Amino acid sequence: MLGLGRPKSTIEFSAYGKHPAFNDYFSLNIDSPLANALSAWAEKGTKLKGDQKNNTMIRSFRFWVKGVNKGELVLGVIRDSSDRMGRSYPLLIMGRGSVKDWDKKWHYIFTRFEPVFRSFEDVSASRYDSFKAFEEKLIKIRFPTSLSIHEDERSRLPEIMMAWFRKDQEKGALALPVETLLSNADVYSHPKKGWGVFKKKEAMPGAVFLGGLPENPGLTIYTRPLKAEDFLTLFNISTGGE
Repeated sequence: MLGLGRPKSTIEFSAYGKHPAFNDYFSLNIDSPLANALSAWAEKGTKLKGDQKNNTMIRSFRFWVKGVNKGELVLGVIRDSSDRMGRSYPLLIMGRGSVKDWDKKWHYIFTRFEPVFRSFEDVSASRYDSFKAFEEKLIKIRFPTSLSIHEDERSRLPEIMMAWFRKDQEKGALALPVETLLSNADVYSHPKKGWGVFKKKEAMPGAVFLGGLPENPGLTIYTRPLKAEDFLTLFNISTGGE
């Protein structure tokens, strides 16, 4: 896929933005519709954000996006970054593949694919002597083709996330700090009135982001298409003392 002579992978990797190891912008394999749309979203959002010269608060997000085709899932990370000259611009790294029945257990994606997200973050933080070294590290990442759930993998966040989403799924975007969500679990465990025999068809998120500042991560769920303004909301440039 990347012209490096390796066997074809079950996941297609893409990257866009700036990395401290390189001199300027770069893009890698962003021709697919979703990769192109996400890189364009980051570009438009960055233009709206403007130059944040005094920004010393680095934000990083893990995310997943519903694919175009049935069973298709995009996993990735996006973070504040810069090139070798220190000129700021976000870095977007993602992988697209087929995961059987992921849509039935979407609230477990962040926990089940923790190693994949951690590997993406490692790629974003590592040093490189060449762009080829960056590519080679990226294509070594693998994730399973199914989203199996085991008892020892269960945590509080997935189930609370699902309860929260079901309660307010008619909204196009939901956002809360993770700590607020966990500390108010009982609020979301009780369904709204009328949520029973005559409940509406359950909606499906199109994209979910987890992260922000390390000391105060947030969770944002989108059922509508992403807008450039969402980039500003995620990166929260109006708060945090910047």
